[in-house]
Amino acid sequence: MKQLQEIFALFKDVKITKEDPTNLSIGGCGHLEHPISKYLAFYLNPAEAHGFNDLVLQSLLDTVDIRKSTVLEFPPLREVSTKNKKRIDLTLVGEDWVIAIELKVNHKLDNPFTEYDEYLDKTYRSGGTKKDIHRFILAPSEMSHGKWKPLTYRVLGSAIQEAHKQTIEKNIAPSKWDYFLSDFLKHITNFDRKVLMRKTDFDFTHDNIAELYQLGEIKKQFIKDVEGLILSLFSESHPDETFTVSKHEWREGPAFRIKSNKWKGDNGLIIETGFKTDTSTDTMAHIQTKNMEHSEILKVFSSFPIRTWENSNEKVKWYGHQDGFDSIYDAIEEAVKYVRILNQFSDKMSN
Repeated sequence: MKQLQEIFALFKDVKITKEDPTNLSIGGCGHLEHPISKYLAFYLNPAEAHGFNDLVLQSLLDTVDIRKSTVLEFPPLREVSTKNKKRIDLTLVGEDWVIAIELKVNHKLDNPFTEYDEYLDKTYRSGGTKKDIHRFILAPSEMSHGKWKPLTYRVLGSAIQEAHKQTIEKNIAPSKWDYFLSDFLKHITNFDRKVLMRKTDFDFTHDNIAELYQLGEIKKQFIKDVEGLILSLFSESHPDETFTVSKHEWREGPAFRIKSNKWKGDNGLIIETGFKTDTSTDTMAHIQTKNMEHSEILKVFSSFPIRTWENSNEKVKWYGHQDGFDSIYDAIEEAVKYVRILNQFSDKMSN
């Protein structure tokens, strides 16, 4: 026990830096190339409603060292289809230049670049059309293929941020588009951020990694013992029943679903450990059922402070105490009491 306490003390001050959320990350699509290309197409178009004119487009041209006019023949093209229905993510067409961009976030480089090249050359370099074609792979780290040159989100995003910063400094009151663009740039410039720990914490953890693995093994054994404790207490209290316990990983920590051979359908008991939180209010015990009327359950729980709510995803009803428990022992003991309630209504709870 003393050794364990010493290990805890070692890591007490180590902090994990969480990435600052953005609109894209909150929406769950921040890792997808499709919405990223839509945002880029919007900001790269000087005629769009953002009001930045050619700020973003000029930043791109400066970054890739193209000294050309920012006048576009038409709005940025997304998902341009080649002869064999392959698609180029983003194409910008100027007066005498073309920029083709293939976006990558988490995917490998397995695109048909030869077919892309054939399409671009035929469309913009044949007949009377002789535009300079520039090809780039926009990715978290440098990626290239043949004529396609590397361009990272951080390099492009930082260039736009700097130009945008100068514009904001001239404006008295930033508009909503200033906030939206800043949020988008923060999102794409974080793609290549691999290390989230402070260097001092990283080095300290590196030097004590063996102890950290030891803590991980202790945690695994503890969770197994909690599961064993649940099964033991339930079996001792109701020796005429056969119980099974399954573990599920929830946001607040492991949760255990208990089933008895006497209960039908999806009815059972849930014990939430709340181990990942700092408060005991997340340690709870509930009855889970699909087909029990409120009037019936309320009669049985007449002496209990009761909370009733529905899980819309699973279309089940959960019944349990309003407040959490101080310890996992208390939650298990309370769940054991609920066994008689489920047994009492087992005939009425079939699906």
